[in-house]
Amino acid sequence: MSGPKTSGAVGNVSPVRLAGASAFDLPLSRETLEQALGLADSVQLEVVEQTGSTNDDLLDRARVAAADRPAVRAALHQVAGRGRHGRRWHDARGRALLFSVMTRWFRDPAAAALRGLGIEARLKWPNDILLAGRKRGGILTELALDPRPGASLVVGVGVNLCLDPEQRVAIDQPAAALDERIEESRLASERERWIATLARAVLDAVEQFEQQGFAPFRARFDALFAYAGRSVVLVNGYRNPAQLGADRWHAMNAARQSFPGHALVVVCAGTATTVDSIEATGRFLGGAIAPGTSLMADSLARGTACLPRSTGQAVAMPDNTDDAIATGVAEALAGLVERRVRALARLDRPPQLILAGGRVRELASRLSLGDQIAGMTIEEQLVLRGLWFRASAIADGPEGIDLRDPT
Repeated sequence: MSGPKTSGAVGNVSPVRLAGASAFDLPLSRETLEQALGLADSVQLEVVEQTGSTNDDLLDRARVAAADRPAVRAALHQVAGRGRHGRRWHDARGRALLFSVMTRWFRDPAAAALRGLGIEARLKWPNDILLAGRKRGGILTELALDPRPGASLVVGVGVNLCLDPEQRVAIDQPAAALDERIEESRLASERERWIATLARAVLDAVEQFEQQGFAPFRARFDALFAYAGRSVVLVNGYRNPAQLGADRWHAMNAARQSFPGHALVVVCAGTATTVDSIEATGRFLGGAIAPGTSLMADSLARGTACLPRSTGQAVAMPDNTDDAIATGVAEALAGLVERRVRALARLDRPPQLILAGGRVRELASRLSLGDQIAGMTIEEQLVLRGLWFRASAIADGPEGIDLRDPT
């Protein structure tokens, strides 16, 4: 962000606060935050006590008209905070740093900003900030288009200040908070400073990325990447390993890198739909292959006398042939995924479900798995990311991917 740069001790602001946990309940001070941010009139600053989601607030505005100047929106509490793929963000009033940044977009800084303040921070691809291997915060990046079209980038940041036992139970993964390293009284009195430092880091990084791309960030990302140098084993359990398609293998490689130590079901939905199962130890157990959505519909049109090439939609109760075909295809694939998830859960534990491919969002909307899975993630470029891991391993030396046939 153009303008005066700031150090870790942004603004040297020391507001008078109540001591102890009660200080977390005090409203955020817009004046203190504005002074700490140090950007005067170049950034639109908004502070609210409660909202659904600061990201959604800014996205709604950006879809009407793209941002004409950067905006920072901070909240004391969010009632509908969310992470990637709509997963719920849990926070208690005043006990998390919650803000979003919006800027015009013509073309992961928060962890580095935390380290600049003397706080340990590591990164887990693609958007987690870790402390001792547990999630302490997250970054949600979204793009909004207005009718012109103009584009706005909205970056939401949430960092746990403290977590009570009920929140830790509600969060579906090991979690951490800043009060494990810093006294609560300091955290409560310096919330505005923390938000300002992180927001400024995001704005500066977006500007640099627009001008120079990812290259200036690569060394910093590699230094912060929590799993750098770790051996991640994926053992090919196919009876004849040579039969396994390279795209499936690279997709499983990427999934295993993101969720080491988890049982996984990896779904790639394209011309064909593949559903592959990996136990928590890293052994690929096997998978299923089925026609994809279009191929199923085409085969019905070609192989039957009276059925058309469907242009319908999957609906709850189809009342016409086109919708009946679309619904049958969608529910056949959803049923396949659900059965494969249940099969792995019986053998190992509730798996992490990872979906990739052009039709996975439609597929995800049909699934009904509840507590049969540990979580669900949609990865738009899973195969390409697996290729990237493979290429990086070859360039950097021996890798931890075990390609052996275990038999």
